[in-house]
Amino acid sequence: MERERIDPMVDYAFKQLFGQARNEDLLISFLNALLANSLAAPIVSVQFGNTEQSPEYQEDKLSRLDVYVETDQKERIDIEVQVAYDRGMAKRTLYYWAELYRGQVLAGASYHQLHRTITINLIDFLQFPSTNRYHTIYHVVEDQTHERLSDVLEIHFVEMPKLRKNMSDLEKAVRDPLEKWLLFLESGKNERIHHVLEVAAMNDVELKKALDELEEIGRKPENWALYISRKKAIFDEQNRIYSIKEQIEEAREQGLEQGLEQGLEQG
Repeated sequence: MERERIDPMVDYAFKQLFGQARNEDLLISFLNALLANSLAAPIVSVQFGNTEQSPEYQEDKLSRLDVYVETDQKERIDIEVQVAYDRGMAKRTLYYWAELYRGQVLAGASYHQLHRTITINLIDFLQFPSTNRYHTIYHVVEDQTHERLSDVLEIHFVEMPKLRKNMSDLEKAVRDPLEKWLLFLESGKNERIHHVLEVAAMNDVELKKALDELEEIGRKPENWALYISRKKAIFDEQNRIYSIKEQIEEAREQGLEQGLEQGLEQG
């Protein structure tokens, strides 16, 4: 029986792909595409930070530091992948940002030596319904003049549902440096996207390597077991959230009915 295709948006798979030194070239390509308008110069090399917390997969925790690197320009970058809805996502990313930023302070160091810290959130739910843009960027700015207080804080959100909604011409999208990688993240659950990527990979060395690495994850039984465990945990969390929403809606409807009945009785 043929195994299901690995979904890169499952955090374990994402970390195996983009959080390993052997795939530094893939991560640099992704970061340079996503941060094209933010970087003074393209990233040349990265140093991977220690994010190994193996119990997180065994205990099915849904909050973790997924991929953390320091660039050759001394910038600190954290990438988070979140599939299950998290109502505290904005506060969570600020917390991660603060931890990474303050982690630069050493005894006797000067504050002007602190480098820019960036958090990137790849999320599979809607966070900002007020805009149709799937990629949004946040800084600290003055309310009226919109002047930035500093460039050390930068937070990115990529909302995958908006990408799916607005993506019509896949052949054109795969030629875009950023959308190519975002399509890759979608390829685990969309057969047409996977086919388009396979065709494009014939002339794209990085994309070919990424697709091969994705298949490699499922070949080792221990990797497959960890992947399935994480996927099950995410599925269970999504069902739990859906169940809570149904209960709230049911309680609201019952409250309305009871209120109507009481109003009629009083009338």
